[in-house]
Amino acid sequence: MFYKFPKPPLNRQDYERLTSKQRVDEAISYSKQVSEGSDKLQADAAVEWLCTEIAELAPLLKNEGFYEEAEWRIAIKGAREQVKFRASSSFLVPYVELKVLSDVACSALREVIIGPNPNQRRCEKSIKMLLTSCGLSEVEVKSSSLPFNSW
Repeated sequence: MFYKFPKPPLNRQDYERLTSKQRVDEAISYSKQVSEGSDKLQADAAVEWLCTEIAELAPLLKNEGFYEEAEWRIAIKGAREQVKFRASSSFLVPYVELKVLSDVACSALREVIIGPNPNQRRCEKSIKMLLTSCGLSEVEVKSSSLPFNSW
């Protein structure tokens, strides 16, 4: 089912006739209408629908340059109580711990490809240590050929 977000009350022609102050007032009025007023329920339903659709598509969207890594992506909705955080170079990254590999599945793990990273050697060493601690020292660790971009 598709939900429509409430339309602003003015059409384009009427909006263009407004002064700058009137445009700001109209934007504030519309914002209040969809966030706490008569259109709140319709707006909330449309946003909820859109978020659900995005969450279902997110794992499928991947830059083609990362194709060789054949990674699996998992998007989880509503796991707020389980969310943990780790620091990145410029912000906190939310994550949820999942047990995705059973003992049988671990034996199928043959290689790990490290994505672009500013500390490639350190990353490789820590991954090898992790694999060894899990009894998977025979798993091959490779580095991606893609360059690291720190934007």
